[in-house]
Parts: sequence; structure tokens; C-alpha cells
Amino acid sequence: MKRADLVRSIVRDSALRDRINAGIESIRDVAKSSYGNRSGNVLIENRYGEPVVSHDGITNVANLIVSDPVENAVISIVRQASDKTDQEAGDATTFSVLLTCFGYDYWSKKIADGRSIREVQSAIDIATDRIVSRLRKIKTELRPEDEGVLLNVAETATGSEPLAQIISEAKKIAGGNGSIVVVETTDENTVLSRVDGFSYDNGFSVVALADDMQSLKSDFRNPAVIVMAKPCVKNDDIMPILSIVAKSSHAPIVLIGDVRGEALESVVANKISGKLRIAVIAPPAIGRDEFLNDIAVYSGNRVFSGDAANFDIKEYVGSVDEAHITVRSATLNGSHNPDLANYAESVTDEARRKRLLGVTAKIEVGAPTEAERRELRLRVDDGVCAVETASTHGVIVGGGAAMKDISTELVDYKYLADASYDLLSPGKLSLADGVVDSAYAIERAIVNAHSAIKQLVSIELALPFANEEDEER
Repeated sequence: MKRADLVRSIVRDSALRDRINAGIESIRDVAKSSYGNRSGNVLIENRYGEPVVSHDGITNVANLIVSDPVENAVISIVRQASDKTDQEAGDATTFSVLLTCFGYDYWSKKIADGRSIREVQSAIDIATDRIVSRLRKIKTELRPEDEGVLLNVAETATGSEPLAQIISEAKKIAGGNGSIVVVETTDENTVLSRVDGFSYDNGFSVVALADDMQSLKSDFRNPAVIVMAKPCVKNDDIMPILSIVAKSSHAPIVLIGDVRGEALESVVANKISGKLRIAVIAPPAIGRDEFLNDIAVYSGNRVFSGDAANFDIKEYVGSVDEAHITVRSATLNGSHNPDLANYAESVTDEARRKRLLGVTAKIEVGAPTEAERRELRLRVDDGVCAVETASTHGVIVGGGAAMKDISTELVDYKYLADASYDLLSPGKLSLADGVVDSAYAIERAIVNAHSAIKQLVSIELALPFANEEDEER
């Protein structure tokens, strides 16, 4: 790299404030366009391939890149709040963006009025704790019979009653031990089916392994499954094995095991370069050995615990019909082991047995065009995530109503209402009105947005690369 490429400009004072505010306004405009019951979609041009028409907040802001380097850096910081909420809860991503933007407007004025950065950051921490505490007090825990509430959660997240019905039925099929997977199909209709499945509440070891970097998912057909007992830290621990498997089967690989350090870096590098299509999933810390043996039985192989030189494909590589991996979970569907039922019956632990004989609700999203199919899948993904977190962590009144109520009680934080404007009704809403949000998703959005706000209000000076400044001019 030439020295000239490292030269930076200095941006400060009013010029800096103007460009920060411009970045805030840009991402706020994109987020608002697809937010709320009466919102629309965003048309996203692709440099290669067909354009995307998207209602998905995380997709829309992910595609926002502007020419000004300072504005672009601000957009990136705001987007971090949305990305973190997406990874943790899978919903409330747009709310994360709007809360960051409106919250920045509010807290930056405190600094303009003479309060120090450290003082304001401390006040933001206090605000976060107070808002989350109040949110937890007003949320409603769900009971198994509250199917109607979950249906409302799905409809609020997707904006579609037919999609909500499908997601609600999928939740009934999956129950408490199964999972819901969402895939695209070239058929024109969206259909729900029930398949056998082994589900686990852990996903990619690193998100760089995802095939779809927008939804952070990978969907594999007929993958090779490898289960490793020994931790893999060095290249020699794992790369010879992966090379043999990739050359022999040409199938995507699902690797269950502890892969870290140099070994994980090499796996990621080979994935990014296109040499491997692979997902690495860490086993649980508690009940680790039993889990590894169970998943090996499900996929029809044995747990490998030796040196790479002793790896035998016939003995240690299994297969399933499909694998669906996200940042939060992994699901294997379609065991090829004819002895699976007998093995499961021999397992005395009920939770393990249910997982071995579990079911998966499979939603295949179809539409006449690729653009519509993609947009529908993103909405279904949001609805599924909202239902899953709501069933576990409870719900609050949606449509911005809960945030308005909190801002009325905590009068210092009026920006909560600004970021949560209710587009459904000018009056007061309740759960009975059917507008329901996942309490956990909203809580994570609050925490992540305030974290981003703390960083934004601390900026006193920017150092963009000078060559980018010249290009912008």
C-alpha cells in the first residue's frame, strides 16, 4: 500500500456534526420506509443479478452505502445495533435503527447544552437500565394455550395474516422440542410440511461461514456430517480431514466440534475462497459427550477422536437429507440410520430422546418471481424469530404502544415514542387488539441502540482517508 493511501483528513466541529447528522438522517429514512403497518418496501439495485424489493429492515440498511466516508462510518455504527439485535432475537431490527437515530438526536443535544461526554454516557447507561426494567415489568409471559397471542405476534412481524397462520401452525408442529426452518422453493405457493429433525440451540461458530450473509443462514442438501471429539486448534488437526471429505463427496460439510484458533481461521479462509462449503457448530458444554454421540447416531457415523491421519471416511462421515444452520440454531433433517428408533428407546434421558425423535416444521416459501419470493422469505424469517422469542420470553403491546407508555412514565426519555410511532391506531392499544411484539426482541433493541448511541455522542473528531475525501469531491 502506498503512503498516499494512508493519508487522512481531519474533520471537526460544525463540519463533523453536519456529516454525522447527515449519516443519521440517511439511515433513518431507509429504516422508516419499511417500518409499521402502513409502510412500503425498498427497491435495492444489485450490481449483478436481479434487483430486490425488500420489506426487511436489516436487509435494507445493510445495502446502504453512501459516498461520504464520515457519513458512511456513522451509518455503520447505527447498523451495528440492528445487526446485533438480528443475531440475538431475529426481529425488531428496524426499531433498533430508529431508536438509535432518535436517541442520538436527544442525547447529542445534552452535550451541545454543555454536559460532558462522560456524563452523558453515564446518563445513557442509567436510561438503558430504567427502560429495560420497566419493560420487564409490563411484559406478559405466555402459556401453552396462548396460541392466539402467538398468531398475533406472527402477524405483527410479517404484516400478513396468511403468513402468520402458516407460522402459527408451524409452531404447533415443532412444539417445545422441535424447530422451524424456512427455505425458498421455485413453486408459486408457500407450503408447510412436517419432517423428522434433530435440533440444537447453537449455530455457526463464526458468522463468516454463512452462505447467505443477509439472513446469516446456510441450507444444505445431503451434507456430509463429521462429529469431532477432540478440540481442533491447529491446521493439522482438521484441514487434512476436510480435504479428503471435500474431494471424495463434493458435498457441503457440517462439522460438529470445537474448532478454534488457527484451525478455524483456515476453515473460514477456505469457505470464503470457495474451496469449502461448510458450517462449524460447537457442541454444548454440559452433556457434551452424550450430545456428540447422539448426533453421530442420527447422522449414521461415529464420533472421531483420533489423529487426522487415522480418519476413515466410511466410518466417520455421516449424512442427512438436509441441514439448516443459523447464528442461533442448527437443524438436521432426515436421518439415514435405520437403527435410530432402537437407539432412542435405549436412551433414558427424556430430553435427549425427544431430540433424537424430534420433528421439524418446514416452511417452503414460494412466489411467481424471485424478487417476491425473497421478500416473503425475509418476512417469514422475522415472523418465526418473533414467535420463538415471544414463546420463551413473553410479549408486550406492539405498534409502538408499549414504548409510548414507558416514555409517558419515564418522561426524560421521550425519544422512545419518537422511535416507536404507532401507525395502527391513534388511541391506546392493548394485547386484546392483536398488535403484539416479542418482549425479548424489543429489550435487545433497546440495549443495542443505547450502546450505539454512546459511541456516536463520544465522537469529537473524524479521520477519514484523504483519497476518499478527494473522490467524494
